[in-house]
Amino acid sequence: MFLPLLPAAFWGDIALDEEDLRILSSQELQQGAANPKSQTGKGGKIRKVVKRRIPRAATSRAERIWPGGVIPYVIGGNFTGSQRAMFKQAMRHWEKQTCVTFIEKTDEESYIVFTYRPCGCCSYVGRRGNGPQAISIGKNCDKFGIVVHELGHVIGFWHEHTRPDRDDHVTIIRDNIQPGQEYNFLKMEPGEVNSLGEPYDFDSIMHYARNTFSRGMFLDTILPSRDENGVRPAIGQRTRLSKGDIAQARKLYRCPDCP
Repeated sequence: MFLPLLPAAFWGDIALDEEDLRILSSQELQQGAANPKSQTGKGGKIRKVVKRRIPRAATSRAERIWPGGVIPYVIGGNFTGSQRAMFKQAMRHWEKQTCVTFIEKTDEESYIVFTYRPCGCCSYVGRRGNGPQAISIGKNCDKFGIVVHELGHVIGFWHEHTRPDRDDHVTIIRDNIQPGQEYNFLKMEPGEVNSLGEPYDFDSIMHYARNTFSRGMFLDTILPSRDENGVRPAIGQRTRLSKGDIAQARKLYRCPDCP
């Protein structure tokens, strides 16, 4: 087996190819001009390395969708039996709720490889094609909810807080973000993601927590708007797929209606 190609860069726990990097570099320049304090890393660039793991906007690129919702996989030999069992449990969690299917690789050209790369926890968004692609599960990432989250990227989902309509639902508190980590709060453009008519989902397993990349444990970097009862919804759960995650995945892969 040959190793998956190295990504061009990382955006938090998302591995970016050249096309992703081109799109995000464009977004970065536009949003940096609108938010002068929001410098995206040293020199205002997407970072080429990732220093720590971070936590749905679905891809709008048809080539990123896995044909028939079938995702072949290989689990690298450097994982323990309990880790391998947990990876399979996370895959079964997606299968139980959607029509996406994970199968052990045979002769498929494109497939995912559970491995451990320097990025720690990271994955491409959707199908990269033309060979294997890594889903890296590093130290302290081998937890059920985190693996379900990384598989969400594999299936085709970006982070929920990067949706184009996010400013209607959350506030990014830039003064509380760790210096150099502002790029993790960039917002996607409507043409690059498709929310498939689903509302913003605070409960999504693809959403950041309130203090992700905070310069202080009790300082919010992303603050959800209050609901009609004046309550701020909880965000950042890594327990299970939300109803919104399931609905959007079923739409993305055109799953048949339940009988």
